[in-house]
Amino acid sequence: MTKTIEECSESTPLPIFFIKDGENKEPAYLDPNNGEFNIRNFTAKELTFIATDSCVYTSDDEKRCDCVVHDDKTFCFIELKNCKRTNWQNHREKAERQLETTIRNFEAENILNGKNLEAYMCCTCTINNEYTKIKRASNKSEIITYFEDSLNTSLYCDNQKEFK
Repeated sequence: MTKTIEECSESTPLPIFFIKDGENKEPAYLDPNNGEFNIRNFTAKELTFIATDSCVYTSDDEKRCDCVVHDDKTFCFIELKNCKRTNWQNHREKAERQLETTIRNFEAENILNGKNLEAYMCCTCTINNEYTKIKRASNKSEIITYFEDSLNTSLYCDNQKEFK
């Protein structure tokens, strides 16, 4: 059963926190110490975290990104992939679909209200309980252009976001 966005949300003014992907079909969650994705919020403004996969949407629906973090200006859609360097391309294509579907759903629900949109594909490897970002050899300019033109969204392959 899915929950409302409000039931899957929490707010925080923390200056630095991390997002971890849930295990065993559990939703992504905030962690103050370690995680796949790093949020920097040095102005300490209130940010809202929404667990989308396995909360707003069921875990059986594989076409949804893991979470969203937003402030009063920007919505950041985040897909977390913890994988081996050799299978990043397979995960990248799936991540692109998950981000696009979630953005379109939020648009259809009139949740975005003209805010700036950013999408993050975060691919990491875990070594000794530490997350290491996987660097890509090159950007696929056609998918970046597609996100900009079709979704009015900036697309990044990164493991951090700084809110200013």
